[in-house]
Amino acid sequence: MEIINTSIEVIIDKVSPRYNVFAMIGKDLAAGAVLFSAIASVAIGVFLFWDIGTFVKIFEYFTSDFIKPLILAASFVISLIFIFKAKPRKLGNKRSKGNDKND
Repeated sequence: MEIINTSIEVIIDKVSPRYNVFAMIGKDLAAGAVLFSAIASVAIGVFLFWDIGTFVKIFEYFTSDFIKPLILAASFVISLIFIFKAKPRKLGNKRSKGNDKND
C-alpha cells in the first residue's frame, strides 16, 4: 500500500508543482488509506490468529516490571507530539525563476 501512496504523491507533485489545496488533500487521503490498511491488517491478524493465551503472555510481558509500560507510554506520547506539533509542509518549488544564481 505504501508503494501506491508514494506513486500518488509523485504524480501529484508532477501535475501540481506549486502549492495547491487539492493536491494536499489528495496526499493526505493517500496517507490515510495507508493508515487504514495498516489498522485493518492488524485487526484481521488478531481475528484470524486469536489465541487468548498469547495475548495474556503479551500483557504479562508489558506488566512484568515498571520500565516496559513506561517506555511504551513515553514512545506513544513522543509520537503524538511529532504528529500534532509538526509544522505543515509547503508543496511546490521554493525557488522561482530569476532567484537562481545561475540564471
